[in-house]
Amino acid sequence: MRRVYEAHQKVVTTNVSTALNTSVSPVVDLQVLKGRFPVWQRGRIADSAGFLMDFAGVYDIPRPAFSLARQVLQAETYMVSYVTLV
Repeated sequence: MRRVYEAHQKVVTTNVSTALNTSVSPVVDLQVLKGRFPVWQRGRIADSAGFLMDFAGVYDIPRPAFSLARQVLQAETYMVSYVTLV
Protein backbone atom coordinates (compact mmCIF):
# COMPACT_ATOMS: atom_id res chain seq x y z
CA MET A 1 0.00 0.00 0.00
CA ARG A 2 2.93 2.30 0.68
CA ARG A 3 4.06 2.13 -2.94
CA VAL A 4 0.54 2.94 -4.19
CA TYR A 5 0.37 5.87 -1.79
CA GLU A 6 3.78 7.16 -2.91
CA ALA A 7 2.89 6.81 -6.60
CA HIS A 8 -0.25 8.86 -6.10
CA GLN A 9 1.49 11.44 -3.92
CA LYS A 10 3.87 12.20 -6.80
CA VAL A 11 0.87 12.80 -9.08
CA VAL A 12 -0.87 14.98 -6.49
CA THR A 13 2.19 17.13 -5.74
CA THR A 14 2.87 17.81 -9.41
CA ASN A 15 -0.54 19.46 -9.71
CA VAL A 16 0.01 23.14 -8.88
CA SER A 17 -3.45 23.67 -7.43
CA THR A 18 -3.04 20.86 -4.89
CA ALA A 19 0.66 21.29 -4.13
CA LEU A 20 -0.11 23.81 -1.41
CA ASN A 21 -2.63 21.52 0.28
CA THR A 22 -0.54 18.93 2.12
CA SER A 23 -3.58 17.21 3.60
CA VAL A 24 -4.71 15.89 0.22
CA SER A 25 -5.12 12.15 0.45
CA PRO A 26 -4.69 10.42 -2.87
CA VAL A 27 -7.61 8.87 -4.66
CA VAL A 28 -6.50 5.73 -6.43
CA ASP A 29 -6.47 6.30 -10.16
CA LEU A 30 -6.35 3.23 -12.37
CA GLN A 31 -4.26 5.10 -14.94
CA VAL A 32 -1.60 5.84 -12.31
CA LEU A 33 -1.58 2.19 -11.25
CA LYS A 34 -1.27 1.04 -14.85
CA GLY A 35 1.46 3.57 -15.57
CA ARG A 36 3.58 2.88 -12.50
CA PHE A 37 3.20 -0.88 -11.96
CA PRO A 38 3.33 -3.86 -14.31
CA VAL A 39 0.38 -6.25 -14.22
CA TRP A 40 2.08 -8.77 -11.93
CA GLN A 41 2.86 -6.07 -9.34
CA ARG A 42 -0.69 -4.74 -9.51
CA GLY A 43 -1.87 -8.28 -8.80
CA ARG A 44 0.33 -8.44 -5.72
CA ILE A 45 -0.89 -5.02 -4.60
CA ALA A 46 -4.52 -6.11 -5.00
CA ASP A 47 -3.70 -9.28 -3.05
CA SER A 48 -2.26 -7.19 -0.22
CA ALA A 49 -5.30 -4.91 -0.29
CA GLY A 50 -7.57 -7.94 -0.02
CA PHE A 51 -5.55 -9.24 2.91
CA LEU A 52 -5.95 -5.93 4.72
CA MET A 53 -9.70 -5.97 4.17
CA ASP A 54 -10.05 -9.63 5.24
CA PHE A 55 -8.10 -9.23 8.45
CA ALA A 56 -9.26 -5.75 9.47
CA GLY A 57 -10.28 -6.85 12.96
CA VAL A 58 -7.24 -9.01 13.62
CA TYR A 59 -4.41 -6.51 13.16
CA ASP A 60 -3.95 -2.94 14.34
CA ILE A 61 -3.56 -1.15 11.00
CA PRO A 62 -3.95 2.61 10.45
CA ARG A 63 -7.35 3.64 9.11
CA PRO A 64 -6.01 5.35 5.95
CA ALA A 65 -4.52 2.02 4.88
CA PHE A 66 -8.02 0.52 4.76
CA SER A 67 -9.32 3.40 2.69
CA LEU A 68 -6.43 3.02 0.25
CA ALA A 69 -6.91 -0.76 0.11
CA ARG A 70 -10.62 -0.34 -0.64
CA GLN A 71 -9.85 2.13 -3.43
CA VAL A 72 -7.25 -0.19 -4.96
CA LEU A 73 -9.74 -3.06 -4.99
CA GLN A 74 -12.45 -0.86 -6.50
CA ALA A 75 -10.10 0.36 -9.24
CA GLU A 76 -8.91 -3.14 -10.11
CA THR A 77 -12.44 -4.54 -9.97
CA TYR A 78 -13.54 -1.84 -12.41
CA MET A 79 -10.70 -2.82 -14.74
CA VAL A 80 -11.62 -6.52 -14.60
CA SER A 81 -15.30 -5.80 -15.32
CA TYR A 82 -14.33 -3.46 -18.18
CA VAL A 83 -12.07 -6.07 -19.79
CA THR A 84 -14.78 -8.71 -19.40
CA LEU A 85 -17.32 -6.52 -21.19
CA VAL A 86 -15.00 -5.70 -24.10
